[in-house]
Formats: sequence, C-alpha cells, structure tokens
Amino acid sequence: MDRPGLLDSWYSRLRMTEAVQELSRRKGTDTRERILDVAEAAVLEKGFAATSIDELVAAVSITKSGFFYHFRDKGELAKALLARYIERENDLFDDLFRRADELNEDPLHGFLVGLKMMSEMFADLPNGHPGCLIASFCYQDRLFDKEIRQLNASAVLGWRKRFRERLELIASRYPTPHSRRSRRCRRYVIGDRRRRNHSVESSE
Repeated sequence: MDRPGLLDSWYSRLRMTEAVQELSRRKGTDTRERILDVAEAAVLEKGFAATSIDELVAAVSITKSGFFYHFRDKGELAKALLARYIERENDLFDDLFRRADELNEDPLHGFLVGLKMMSEMFADLPNGHPGCLIASFCYQDRLFDKEIRQLNASAVLGWRKRFRERLELIASRYPTPHSRRSRRCRRYVIGDRRRRNHSVESSE
C-alpha cells in the first residue's frame, strides 16, 4: 500500500475509534442521567432512606457494577442528585424572573409577575415542578455527611440572596420613611460599633 493509502487507512481507523469513544461517552452520560432521574423521582415520592440501590438498578436495567461505575456509593449519588437539582432550580428561577422582567421595567411589578408565574408553576405539581429535593433532604438531614448538608444549606441561602436582592431593588425605587429610619439606624449601629472597637484598641 502506498503512503497516501496508509495515511487514509490510519485516519479512517482514528475517526472510527473517536466515534466509538464518543458513542460510549454519550451512552455513559445517558445511563448516569437515567439513574439520577429515577433516583430523584423515588426520593421525592418516599424519601432517600427508603430508596435502595437495588430498585434503581432494576428500574434503569443495569447491573450493580454499572451503578457503581457512575457512583461510588449512595452518598455520592445523593451529592450528585442535589447538585443537579440546585443547578436546574437556579436555571428555572433565572429564566422565570428574566421573563417577568422583560414584561415590566418596574422592579416591583416584575417581582409580582414573577411570583405569580411561580405560583402557577407550583399549582401544577408535579407537572410543572416535580417537588422539592432540598426539602426532602432537610427532612432526613442526619442521613447525609457535612458536605451534602452544607450544599443543601447553600441552596436555601441562595434563595434568600435572590429574593433579598430583588426586595432591595424595589426598596431603592420606592423608599419609605421606615426604610430611611432603618438605614439611619443601621449607620448608627455600625458607627457605634466602630467607635467601641476603636476605644478597645486604644485602651490596649
């Protein structure tokens, strides 16, 4: 075989190998996602403790070794479940309030429209939203290690940050006497604290 023919043959085998690897990667990703989908539905229905690896293996039609290829243990499955849920929920809220903001330039009206859209989504449970995995993990908090509990807590704190930022934006657009008093009080407390810290440092 001449040199160009050898190169063509080598290139064809390389492309075939890459195609097989890509197919294998996609299949592995699909299997992992199927495990997570089935596990999430089971956890939302009956809790994490009552969800067994055996039932997940049976539902996804894989072997136990197939499960452990994707997840080292049930704890790793819990972490992957929660991380995926938080990411999807953040994307959902970002999209929901983005659409609400596009309908209203006023931050108050945009926030109210967003809440209305959210209530309609929750009213259609489990179709519009399957349920709250974060709440489910909270109910069985002692089943999980520190890392998973911190991840769950960060999701709740993320909700608070999201809504606080919106409420502060509304407050800046619609200041009230109460909000002005609150700011004056906050400045006074911070200033008093600084004065006390300074006096302590001076005495030392």
